[in-house]
Amino acid sequence: MKRFVPLSGLEVRSGGLYRCAPDWAWSCARFDDWDLWVAFEGRGELRSNHGRFAIGPCDAFLFGPGDRVDAGLDPAAPLVVLAAHFELVSESVCLAWSTPEGRPPFHRRVRTGSVLRVLMTRAIAARGNGQHRQANAWFQAALMEVLDQDRGSWPAGPEAEQARRIDTICERIRARPGDRHRVSALAAELHVSRVHFARLFRKYQGTTARDFIVGARIEAARNLLLGSNHAIGRIAELLGYENPYFFSKQFREKVGVTPTGYRRGESRKSEIGS
Repeated sequence: MKRFVPLSGLEVRSGGLYRCAPDWAWSCARFDDWDLWVAFEGRGELRSNHGRFAIGPCDAFLFGPGDRVDAGLDPAAPLVVLAAHFELVSESVCLAWSTPEGRPPFHRRVRTGSVLRVLMTRAIAARGNGQHRQANAWFQAALMEVLDQDRGSWPAGPEAEQARRIDTICERIRARPGDRHRVSALAAELHVSRVHFARLFRKYQGTTARDFIVGARIEAARNLLLGSNHAIGRIAELLGYENPYFFSKQFREKVGVTPTGYRRGESRKSEIGS
């Protein structure tokens, strides 16, 4: 996966929190600079030279020079948006964003919405207080949070709502990795067959549902091994494993060392250096 890492050379010019009225609409024939625009509440639709996109919580858009935008909202669910206008004052940023299209992704749906909201709020507040260096630092972190997402965009269409519901399912799996998440039951939530659910899940998450569930458990296991004194058997129990030996086997397959070895730090030096 290509990662986009903005270097120093960003200057926040303005920004704010916008609570859109039910009759809100927006049209911009051409952007001259850059804007990061993130919805945190409400629903709407955005049309641009990059396509049509449904707008919902944690949908982030990066408008760049030459972009055209028309947007509207659902009057029953007005949008709440954080937006920041910024300029590139260093060519190093453009080099870090180098892509075949010559620009970073236009749209991302951000999993870490609460983190992004804090970063953008701090950047905008610092700018308002005249703390320009702090504002740029907070904003750079916010921009990295958006660009480093491993999800593509969700154009508006018949599967858009299903994609959002899959994302909600994924958030629940991450929050409760120890629950028994059966793929057949997850498919039933979307009122689709297991085969169709598997296709949709891979399309929008880039992996199978089973691998996602295992990955969430392994990530939770890492945290528990480093942040608790629980025995290995207790961690396995908390994460829904009936057999601690199977847990240890699966952990070693995914991480490269046993849970005990990971707790002792046998693999973390290589992770830090990678």
